[in-house]
Amino acid sequence: MPAYKNIPKYAALTIYVPNTDMDNINIQTNYKKSYSEPCYVDFYTMAPYLEHMYGYKLDLEQYLCIHLRIRQLRTDVEEYLIQPMCRDKTFVLDLLKKNEATSVHKKPHGLLTKLFHCERYYNKKAMVKTYMFRPYNEKKDRTDHELYQEMILANFIDEIVFQKYAKQIGAKLSFLVPDIYSYGKIHYCVDENGENVWCCYIIMEYMDGLLLKDAVFSRDTIRDVYEYKEEIEEIDSFMKRHMLHHNDLHSENIMLMTQPNGTHKVAVLDFGEAALGPRKPISRNPISRKPVSQSYIASY
Repeated sequence: MPAYKNIPKYAALTIYVPNTDMDNINIQTNYKKSYSEPCYVDFYTMAPYLEHMYGYKLDLEQYLCIHLRIRQLRTDVEEYLIQPMCRDKTFVLDLLKKNEATSVHKKPHGLLTKLFHCERYYNKKAMVKTYMFRPYNEKKDRTDHELYQEMILANFIDEIVFQKYAKQIGAKLSFLVPDIYSYGKIHYCVDENGENVWCCYIIMEYMDGLLLKDAVFSRDTIRDVYEYKEEIEEIDSFMKRHMLHHNDLHSENIMLMTQPNGTHKVAVLDFGEAALGPRKPISRNPISRKPVSQSYIASY
C-alpha cells in the first residue's frame, strides 16, 4: 500500500497508483497534457503520486520551474514546426532520394525510421533521423490509424522537447547530449507511381565517439567503461530527479567521447522513448538499486 494513504492529509483524496502498462500510459498521458494547458496541475494533489513515482519529494518551486521550462520548450518546438526552414526541407529530400541510410527500422502501422550520417550540413557533420508514415486517408483508413498518426507526431515533438531539455540540464552534470540544429515535417513521394508519405525529420549534432557496446571490445577504453559505470548511473538518477526518464538507456544509446586531455565524457543519445515518467510499470520501491555486478553491459 502506498505510504500516502496512511497520511491523514490525503485520506480524502483518490489517487490511483498504476499497476499495469496501460494504467501507467493513461496517467502519463493525462499528466503530460498539463504541460500544454493554461493552468497548472494541483501540485498538492499530484505530490503523493509524484513521490511514489520518483522516490523522493518534489518541492513546489522545483515542480513549477520544470513545468515552465517544459511548457516553453514545447511551445517553441510547435511554433517552429509551422514554418521550418526551406533549405532544410531540400536537404532532407536529397537524403531521402539518395537513400543511403546507416540504419532502418520498420515499426507497426507502416512507420519507418531511418538514420542518415551527413559529412556536410552547412560546414558541420550531422545525423538526420526521419520518421516516415502514410498520411491519414479519410476514405480508406479507420479511426485507429488517424489516432496512431497523431501519436507519432506527439512522440516526435516529445523527442525534440526532451532532448533539448536534457541538453539544458546536462550542463550541470557535464554529460553530453547532441545539439538539435533543425527539425520539421514534409511530404515525400516514394516513387513516381507511389503515394505521398509524411516525413518528420530531426537534424542533430554528429557525436564522434565510441558506443558503449563497442567500447568493451577496445583495449584503450575497457578500463574506462568500468570506471564510468557509476557516473552513468548518476546521470540516469540526475535526469530522473529533474522528472526526465530516458526509458531506453542501454549500451547503444551511451557513447564515450574522448576529450583533448585523453579522458572521456559520457554522451546520452536517442530520446525517442523519453517521457515525464517511466513507461514501464512503476516499482513499489523506486529508489532501490540492484547490487552492482561485474556484468556492466547487462545493466544497460
